[in-house]
Amino acid sequence: MKNSYSLSELIFATKEERDQYSSEDQAAVNFIRQAVADAGGPISLDQLCSESPIPLPSLTDYEAQQAKASHLVRILQPKGTYLFCGGKYETKKECIQTRCAWASHFNRKVPSHWLPNALTGQAGLKREGGESYRCENAIRDHKYLVYKCRLKEIGLEEQAALLRSQIQKWNIRAIIYSGGENLHALLAVDCEDKKHWDSCVKKEVKSALMSWGADKECFSPCHLSRLPGHIRKETGKLQSLVWLASNNDQKNTGRGEVR
Repeated sequence: MKNSYSLSELIFATKEERDQYSSEDQAAVNFIRQAVADAGGPISLDQLCSESPIPLPSLTDYEAQQAKASHLVRILQPKGTYLFCGGKYETKKECIQTRCAWASHFNRKVPSHWLPNALTGQAGLKREGGESYRCENAIRDHKYLVYKCRLKEIGLEEQAALLRSQIQKWNIRAIIYSGGENLHALLAVDCEDKKHWDSCVKKEVKSALMSWGADKECFSPCHLSRLPGHIRKETGKLQSLVWLASNNDQKNTGRGEVR
């Protein structure tokens, strides 16, 4: 049974399929809200930010959040790695630069998106044919999984509480406000290669996180996240870094962990 349907698929789906779609999402909503209640209830993004192991600026400070884009990539990626930064649909080679080059570029302008996993810097073959510098076959390090909640019923304060409760269990390294309705959490999965990712993340991890409302599109190693310091065009809101831990930080412990 599919976990979600496009609008056209819902229109033509059988009643049984439509009911299953609705019941799966409602079950996830109920599950998350119970977990949030058990962890002490919703919290503000400012509260989550105040608990970051690495101190962070105000979520509305444009210049400080712009500087944190450089901090984010330096913390999560080693020197010399190739990263994609750019618009959601951009694929040109110019969007693939070294971490150091991007960190310097962010002082002038921060793109809307980035790919948290390092790339080879070479074009790879796409599943549907053709080549791309940011497709799954162009990924060098299968290190991070992007989690975002697909459920519109779960607001930002509930998402903040959920992620705080799961910081240690999910090995969360960063949480970014998308400038819209979602928080993006970067989970360190540290897969050895694409084969390991496919067997671990696309099967075991996906099965577990779907019950936590995960967007099914997140389970590709080339899924994009948002960069802090960019004003999102659709909403006019600032994308912000809400929580950040060094990969060497042993104090990365969540409060009120949900089992």
